[in-house]
Amino acid sequence: LRVRRFVDVSKVDMSVSLFGQTFSSPIVLCPVGSQRGFHAEGELAVARAAASRRQLQILSTQSSTPIEDVAKARGAGLWYQLYTTNNFENTTKMVKRAEAAGCDEVAMIA
Repeated sequence: LRVRRFVDVSKVDMSVSLFGQTFSSPIVLCPVGSQRGFHAEGELAVARAAASRRQLQILSTQSSTPIEDVAKARGAGLWYQLYTTNNFENTTKMVKRAEAAGCDEVAMIA
């Protein structure tokens, strides 16, 4: 750790760039499945919040809201968490659906 005293912190930039996109901070809204079990609007409410603050959101494979609807509410900056299956065809379909919906990146869970 490097001690830094008398440094102007009135204009701190916490932004981070990942894969060509810039987010306002390194805080990530991690994938959580079945969010409608906790809130009536579930992933849609999270998508709107993430968009309003320019935060990265990763959508769970187990989302309770269709990926297309979340992508529309979020806009750019939505990633997709993919739980792979033992069926390559099904896995490929899920990736293509995420891509078609506008997800920029896929985070795989093996």
